[in-house]
Amino acid sequence: MARKATMDGARSAQVWGELAATALVLGETAWAAQVVIGLRMTRLAGVMADPKTASDPEFRTMVWEKLQAATNANLAMAEGMRVVQDGLWDWGSRQWEAAEEAWMKLLFTTDATKAADIQTRFAEASLNAAETACNHMFLAASRLGGLGLAPIHKAASANAKRLAREARLPLLAG
Repeated sequence: MARKATMDGARSAQVWGELAATALVLGETAWAAQVVIGLRMTRLAGVMADPKTASDPEFRTMVWEKLQAATNANLAMAEGMRVVQDGLWDWGSRQWEAAEEAWMKLLFTTDATKAADIQTRFAEASLNAAETACNHMFLAASRLGGLGLAPIHKAASANAKRLAREARLPLLAG
């Protein structure tokens, strides 16, 4: 019996789309982070000229917002890992069901031809379960980067826009 390819074209396109979207968000995040770093360094340098500006609330919040974004990223990735684990559990349960069915049929057959057919069907069911689970887990794993990056992208982009507005840099305030 002929087996189908391990990953069909639609699933492959979906995975590559996820990876491309994540790469785009990564680029946007890197740009926003550079804007934020540059504008915050300018403010920090201003403290040297005017020590009274050291009480700028920006200096107090910048650490906490990083911690908050990192926490949200970790939570999002943990949820994404749960989806990957769901694929593993699904695979295990399908394997168990196929094995149970095969053993029950093998226990009550005396015909060698039927026994060989039962074993062949078990092997097919086992391979199909593995293929389905691997496709599920591969797609879920391809989403992990995007899930973890989303909270960081959100914080960095919002900070870049806000700091650019405060610095009256209309080209960056977008």
